[in-house]
Amino acid sequence: MRSSAIWGLLTLTGLLSACGGGGGDGVGMAIPGGNSTASAQPTCDIDRFADQLLASLNDARASARTCGATAYPAASPLAWHGALALAADVHASDMASVGFFSHTGSSGSHYEKRIADSGYKGRVSSEILARTERIATPAMLPSSMDAWLKSPPHCAALMRADLREVGAACRRGGGFAYIAVNFGG
Repeated sequence: MRSSAIWGLLTLTGLLSACGGGGGDGVGMAIPGGNSTASAQPTCDIDRFADQLLASLNDARASARTCGATAYPAASPLAWHGALALAADVHASDMASVGFFSHTGSSGSHYEKRIADSGYKGRVSSEILARTERIATPAMLPSSMDAWLKSPPHCAALMRADLREVGAACRRGGGFAYIAVNFGG
C-alpha cells in the first residue's frame, strides 16, 4: 500500500474522548428504516446512511474483540436516537463549514455539552469522529469502521456495554467528509 494511501486511512480516525457525560428525540433527522428526513441530509450522499452505520456498529458489537490490550465481550445492539444524531450533525456541520477536525467545536464546545443541548438525557456519552479525503462515497463507512476498530480507544468506545444508543451525521466541506458519531446510555 502506498504511503499516501496509508496516511489517508490514518486520517480517518479522530481523537477520542470517552469520558462519561450527559433520551428525548431530535426532529428532522434520518431514522433507520424510516422515511423521516431533514431537507439538508447529514449523510454525505451515502445511501441509507443511518441504516448502514447502525448495522455496521451493531455487527462490530455482536462479537467479542480485543481493543489494544483490553478484551471486551460482545455488547448489546445499539438503538438509533434522534437527539444524538442532532448533536452529531451540529458538530459535523461545524467541522465541515469551518474546516477543522477535533472533538472541541469551533466555539469551544465539547461533545458532552452538544449532546446535552440536543435534549439527550442519558447518564453517559462518548463521541468518535472520522475525516475522509479522496475516498469514494460507497467506501466511506467501511473505511471509517475499519479505522475505528483498529484504534484501541475508538474500538473501546464502540464496545462499551453502557452505551446503548447512537446517532450520527456526515457533512462535506473543503474536500473532506466529516463523520460524527455520538453514543449515549
